[in-house]
Amino acid sequence: MSQNTKITYRYTDHAGYSAQSHIILEGTLSVAEIGEIISCLDNNSVGIELGTDELGYFIPGQIGLDDIQELVGNPGRPWDEDDHPFHALIGIEKTDEAPTMGRTAAWFAEQIQKTRWDWSYERPDMGSDQGYGM
Repeated sequence: MSQNTKITYRYTDHAGYSAQSHIILEGTLSVAEIGEIISCLDNNSVGIELGTDELGYFIPGQIGLDDIQELVGNPGRPWDEDDHPFHALIGIEKTDEAPTMGRTAAWFAEQIQKTRWDWSYERPDMGSDQGYGM
């Protein structure tokens, strides 16, 4: 079986409730590529202190991944003053598990590197009246 890459990320709202998810991407990343990904994450402008196991913040929905805020409460619930768009990247590791989506690890690296994280981002399934609690 060929090696793939497991990307693990977590969402924690301002009240401290959290949920975690992961994806498996085809192929692997070099140490240099992982370092470049980490350097492109938001580490200081979101106003949320990084946890000891967190590599930095990103917005999954901006790069075509699932936002997981609704895993913290009732699915489909409106977002409230505790919600925000940022998720913490907490792991990039090799795995023998099969890919869970039709994307490669190289695609993930490219998306992270070219994206500017946008606080005004809203999930596509949320109406304009469902802003973030900023």
